[in-house]
Amino acid sequence: MGCFQSLNKTIVDDWNSFLNAKKTTCISEVDSVISSHAIFTQAKKNRFDNISFEEITNWYKAVLIDKEKHFREGHNFNVFHLLKEKFGFCIQETMHSRLLKFLLDAKETHGQGGLFLLKFLETLEIESPETGTWQVTAEVGRIDVLIERKEPKSIIVIENKSNWAPDQSNQLYRYWRQAIFQKTKQSDKRFYENNTHRYQILYLTPNENKKIEHQSISKPKEDPESIYRGLPEIVPMEVKPVTFDRHIQNWLNACLEELPKNNHRIREYILQYQLLCNNL
Repeated sequence: MGCFQSLNKTIVDDWNSFLNAKKTTCISEVDSVISSHAIFTQAKKNRFDNISFEEITNWYKAVLIDKEKHFREGHNFNVFHLLKEKFGFCIQETMHSRLLKFLLDAKETHGQGGLFLLKFLETLEIESPETGTWQVTAEVGRIDVLIERKEPKSIIVIENKSNWAPDQSNQLYRYWRQAIFQKTKQSDKRFYENNTHRYQILYLTPNENKKIEHQSISKPKEDPESIYRGLPEIVPMEVKPVTFDRHIQNWLNACLEELPKNNHRIREYILQYQLLCNNL
């Protein structure tokens, strides 16, 4: 049955995308949706031709039993959804940044020290992530999440776009100057190409459909006393796109594998946060 559920979801997604576009109706788009529906209908007919009514009834009973079991055992509960649906508290970008910081900060109450941070830095291929003392901050100096250490000097800037917000004027360029250039005094592109294992800017979005705006990595217009005078026109390092639906999910899965089995509270926190990240 899974193949039909998947195909049915595709049809619904097609219609939702079509209706949300709010553009003039296009005959070719309508034809595409109709064709998808026709394929689904025929596939469903072929599948059910060889299934008895008794088999369908038994399958449906099993689905209802499983649904009731999940409900009674609290599998449908998610504290983040509760806050939104019952109390109208939407998890905005600021809160997402703080939720991420909670896991990344070795000093937080999850009790796992640098475990989660180490797993995150490993995904970024940071040099010797287990050495030195890391500091993690959220929403300080307008930077969503900042991860840094003094020795060996390393800086990771995370720009969080969980709510699909547009880039502010020259945003990533300003963050590069503030968090990285001020510490390295390096503006040569070759320096950053040779040191990606120490310096990174991450552009974190719900999925790959949210793109970096060119103006965001461009230098602000100068005035005679500009602090940007003499700096390159574009951020001289790669801004790495990462997503909640892939990169963050993979990282959280790696964290769950290393988390002690008896740490039920943090395990449930991660599982519920994963569900939240899947619905941004």
